[in-house]
Amino acid sequence: TSGGITNNKMYKIKIARGGEFKLKGIPADLNTWSFSLQAGWNWLPYVANKNIPIGDALANLNPADGDLIKSQSLFAIYSSVARAWKGSLTYLNQSVGYMIKVANAQTLTYPSYLNKINNSLPKIIIDQNQLKVDGGKDSNAGPVIGDEDHERTALSPDYSKFANTMNAVVKLPEGFNELYFYNDAHELRGNCKTINVDGQELAFITIYGEKAENLTAFIGANNRSQQTSKSFKFASDVLMGSIAEPILIELAKQELSIYPNPFHDELKVVLDSKDKGEAKIIIYSMTGQALYERNFNVNAGTNVLKIQPNVPGGTYVISVQIDGKVLLNKIIKD
Repeated sequence: TSGGITNNKMYKIKIARGGEFKLKGIPADLNTWSFSLQAGWNWLPYVANKNIPIGDALANLNPADGDLIKSQSLFAIYSSVARAWKGSLTYLNQSVGYMIKVANAQTLTYPSYLNKINNSLPKIIIDQNQLKVDGGKDSNAGPVIGDEDHERTALSPDYSKFANTMNAVVKLPEGFNELYFYNDAHELRGNCKTINVDGQELAFITIYGEKAENLTAFIGANNRSQQTSKSFKFASDVLMGSIAEPILIELAKQELSIYPNPFHDELKVVLDSKDKGEAKIIIYSMTGQALYERNFNVNAGTNVLKIQPNVPGGTYVISVQIDGKVLLNKIIKD
């Protein structure tokens, strides 16, 4: 009833199973194609049949400092000082849709020189392992998403089930290069590694969700992570921090020690308790499933709790509930 899919809109699609999605029609003529951007958030179609650096793709845009563009997993912020887009999103990709937030309303066009490869009919192939574009009659016109984009091709099902995201620019303590956010149910809501931007290591993290739930930051290095004191609530399409003033992560006060980690059979949990009482230890899979649970009586002061969880080799989240608090950490069974 709406006349079908047009090339001046961006579409969101939710599917139960991966498959092949073919697009048929006349390729957009970039000499005449344009898109009206309103101040604030916009869904942005990318109609060129070539992956190109973000600065080249948006060369005709008049951005303001702090304007933001994001895909499902990556994002970039415009720096008026550097006169460039900075962040994890470095290429615009022909098989990806975007959202862009601009301070000033304007009309966007893409460089017309991209017309020379805009002469084939692409098809988008979606499966659990890869997302690619087949360029139709000219296979070279529609390259597979490559290393030049790092769009993560197939988004993890743990993330793709969410329609909404938020973003943050985060500075980690020295010696750490991995950032994770978990909700109170120990479910992973986003993770990334730091990248070097203008001489400083920053984490440009995309966080997935659908409701205002509490999120706690974990930091890591060499696949080992620990909880921090930083937490906030999920809010769709919000950007926290900036390149000039990133969110600063501080280590949580060490109230919990776990060793050996990785472990083989036995794991020791050393914790401090203010009073005599109870502690509960729960081990969760990375998808939030409780696999092991045990209660302990603890004394005031330092306690050493020994557990022998019968779980397969892999990575887990251990939760220790004591003194009205929940302490989380990542553990590995070898």
